[in-house]
Amino acid sequence: YKGFGVGLLVEILAAALTGANLSTEASPFSGPKGGPPGTGQFFIAIDPAGSGEAGFWGAMARLAASITDQPGARLPGKRRADNRARIEAEGVKVSDDLLARIKTIAASPS
Repeated sequence: YKGFGVGLLVEILAAALTGANLSTEASPFSGPKGGPPGTGQFFIAIDPAGSGEAGFWGAMARLAASITDQPGARLPGKRRADNRARIEAEGVKVSDDLLARIKTIAASPS
């Protein structure tokens, strides 16, 4: 399902490869249950200039276009960006009752 392959790759690189706990074995990050989670970290740094930066950005533009040119397809974050732009332009509709409650709460001392 969506993102499973990426999640599996991260699990392999950050846990199996580093010798850390798998996510199924790690304790929670918050709360007193289980102590430190014992998770690992894996970092990859890639310099696009190392293989011809212009070629990289051109390939990225073509890849993005191959996705966005398909009806109904969008890149990650596109819906959020569109919604944010719409809300900034149109505002958010709030009922008079809710607005009054918000103003009352905002005016009260903490």
